[in-house]
Amino acid sequence: MTQTGDDRIFARFGQTLLLPLALSALLVPAAALAQDVKVEVTAEVVLASTKGNVVDPPSLAAMKAKLDKFKYTSFKRISHERLQVTKGAVAIKLPNGAQARLKLDALKEGVAQLSVSIPPAIKEVVYTLGREGSLFIGAGKHGDGDLWLVLSPIEGAKGRRAHPASPVTR
Repeated sequence: MTQTGDDRIFARFGQTLLLPLALSALLVPAAALAQDVKVEVTAEVVLASTKGNVVDPPSLAAMKAKLDKFKYTSFKRISHERLQVTKGAVAIKLPNGAQARLKLDALKEGVAQLSVSIPPAIKEVVYTLGREGSLFIGAGKHGDGDLWLVLSPIEGAKGRRAHPASPVTR
């Protein structure tokens, strides 16, 4: 079959259109995979104060031991939830009216860089989430005490256990 000049122009035009479409089809799955990256943690909001001697629930005794330099005598869990932290920010409402925002900056070999902001006190701090421990992040005043955001690992989750690193402020 012989092609006319018009047929050759249409064939070239078609090839020119198909190349960018093919390349964009390859890039879309890579972008979708990047957005599927997540770290699963439990987020607890805890009220710590120097009034009273209550540790509720008893599992907060470990937190009391870690924060002994603050001289808190009472620890009460206000909320507890399971979160999937992704590149898009996840919000946690705090009882003092503030809102904590968590965002996954990077995840490599089970170690995550997690940005945390609690305006107006904390603009943005980056923590490293590894495989052990918990993060204890001061979340402001509430009543006669201080709120703490506690981020801990979920067994079997990708980011697994969390441990504090030297935070990097932005």
